[in-house]
Amino acid sequence: MRIKPIYILTAILALAAVYFYQDPQWNGNTRLDALRAVVEQGRFNIDAYQSRPDWATGDKVFFNGHYYLDKAPGVTLLAIPFYFVIYKISTALGIALKASLIKHALTTLVIETSFVVNGLAMYQIARLISPSLWKALVASLSLSLGTMLWPYSAVFYGHVPAAMFLCIAFYLLFMMSKAPEKIAFGRFFWAGLCMGFAFITDYTTASIIAGLMLYAIYILRKQNIFSIIRYGIGGALGALIPLLLLSMWNFLNFGNPIILGYSYYSTNQKPSLGLLYGLFFQNPNLSALYHLTFDPQFGLFWQSPVLLLALVGCFIAVKTKSHRAEILVFVYTVAITLLMNSGIDIWWSGHAFGPRYLIAALPFFTIPLMLIPDSFILGMGILGVISAAQMLIPLLGQVQIVIDWIASRNQFWVENKPFTGFSVLWQYGLPLIFKSIRNDTPSWTLGYAIRFIPYRLYLSLPILAGVEAFLIGLFHKQTKMESLQAARNA
Repeated sequence: MRIKPIYILTAILALAAVYFYQDPQWNGNTRLDALRAVVEQGRFNIDAYQSRPDWATGDKVFFNGHYYLDKAPGVTLLAIPFYFVIYKISTALGIALKASLIKHALTTLVIETSFVVNGLAMYQIARLISPSLWKALVASLSLSLGTMLWPYSAVFYGHVPAAMFLCIAFYLLFMMSKAPEKIAFGRFFWAGLCMGFAFITDYTTASIIAGLMLYAIYILRKQNIFSIIRYGIGGALGALIPLLLLSMWNFLNFGNPIILGYSYYSTNQKPSLGLLYGLFFQNPNLSALYHLTFDPQFGLFWQSPVLLLALVGCFIAVKTKSHRAEILVFVYTVAITLLMNSGIDIWWSGHAFGPRYLIAALPFFTIPLMLIPDSFILGMGILGVISAAQMLIPLLGQVQIVIDWIASRNQFWVENKPFTGFSVLWQYGLPLIFKSIRNDTPSWTLGYAIRFIPYRLYLSLPILAGVEAFLIGLFHKQTKMESLQAARNA
């Protein structure tokens, strides 16, 4: 029996996503508090939840005598239909759901689903660049499992859904660029809708969206003026829907449709524009750029070495003049995200694993990775496995690391102590896993949660690796059979 490769990829991504979960703490609690307030009370202030055990948060703003969500509301809005059903059913049955169950369910339904959809969108982008199904799988899995996309699918943050929306928007535009006959009002509408939702999910995506809008104009360069206006209206109408939702949210929360939650704080601190770096370009910091990228203690390319192959892809694109517009989108997206991230006051992104403000740009690495020669597929797979193994460290340990950059000392501090090691990932994250194993308090995994598995604490990871390896092997077998069949038919 033949199984379509896309179904196998879906299973690989879904298993990787649902296998892990961690409590989102302050960052996620504030979004979930707002969700509970809307569904349970029909209110927008989080007064009833913001200091409650299991729901407490310090990420909040104080306005007109009440506490509110301080972040972009996109993830909260996405979760409303799911939690409405969960709450109504549990209430009707008289069941009081535990906080951990509610959080876990919503993380699976919203964040982990976004992770899967994002991986499938990257795969479809890869298929537009190369006919090799195997190469597309290796590239999309290397980016899905070998970057921060995977750890942040386990917590109720907004980064992964925002990356998903941007990825879908780019896929729709890229499809029309590859096949001008597919240019349609509806596709521009959906691309605009995704860009709008990306923005209201994570304001820092604003600069990336600007690049996608330029790419959309490039796609329409050969159209007449009336077609350009028509398709532009389609994109604008799509974007208008989430923007209207944001305006309504802001008005109902703060009495002003264009004010953002970051404008208010629960203390007398001065608002930090660093939290809105997607809207305000500040002077890049060269030192921060180094730490964000190549610093072995913290940098993106040490955590995910598979991304280094993007340099090869860019070189091939320049040499062969292939997919030049798309490579420019990639270079712009990564460059503008890095530059803006380096210029903010909390460029290390607060108490969390890795430079998480870069996550929205990660799907765009699909473009250069698919342009590398086929002879590099094995190397990409090896680097992808190494990268994925490193992403397992925060998944099995702690995604939300207490890390700070002390500028006066020019060094990272971890858990309020100077960190002098080579790598936070290896010299802090890895010992954290061993400590949790010794104390029999590991982070939640699906394998560990299944009680009847003997030695589940030690077998949880091998079970995941074994099933994923089987599925990847099945994918390879299926695609090889399809290639042989196509060769016979030719």
